[in-house]
Amino acid sequence: MTKPKADPYGLKHRGFHAKISAKWIPVLRHFMSDFENTFSPRTHGLHIQPHPEGGVTVMATNGKMMAIVRDEAGSSTKAVRVAISKDTADACEPPRLPCLWSEGEWLPPPEVPAWMSPKWLRLMDAAVWVEPDAPDAPGLLHSEMIEEGSVYRTGQEYRILDDKPLPWMRCLPDMTAHQIEPLVISPIYLGQICLAANSAGAKSIRVKGTGIDKPVSVEFVGVPEITVVLMPILDRLDKKSES
Repeated sequence: MTKPKADPYGLKHRGFHAKISAKWIPVLRHFMSDFENTFSPRTHGLHIQPHPEGGVTVMATNGKMMAIVRDEAGSSTKAVRVAISKDTADACEPPRLPCLWSEGEWLPPPEVPAWMSPKWLRLMDAAVWVEPDAPDAPGLLHSEMIEEGSVYRTGQEYRILDDKPLPWMRCLPDMTAHQIEPLVISPIYLGQICLAANSAGAKSIRVKGTGIDKPVSVEFVGVPEITVVLMPILDRLDKKSES
């Protein structure tokens, strides 16, 4: 049986195009996996799905936790799972200009011009680019084309991985039940969630759960578009000590 040839130019997905508000990528990147450190290759990348009420839903997961963004301003012609490079994610970060030193005192940083501020992450069958928040900008903030060749260089290229995003809805916790047990959360993942909350501009987080063996929901207060879900962590050490 011969191995099917790769589709380096995205011809299978010809006609595909999507746009995502760039402000969500700095949040989602805290939850994205890569091929070297991943729970499963199927979790890699951004999982983009058109929303029935308009806009898109974008999910990122590393197998242990996931974040879901409801981007009402976004759009997509179909459901896909895409890999974006670190350079693309970096281009979506809002620029931070340094403070200025003048006449013996520090001045606040100047206002970031619109042509330096990322607005849209646009994806097509063979290219991805980041547009600034200015229609008359001199150019794009970043762009990549799918390169020739059948070998995907991890984290260095844009790729449409497949058109079958994970059924992440099954992992959402049932918040209609009452919490009857204490919650167990890894401090590593909690730290990543706090970094993501800071990127999203949230001042606090709200944690909800229904038991030690159930998924945990984390809300970013003031940012209703984002939902974070932590997979359950069994407290095996306590159980072992009791036996």
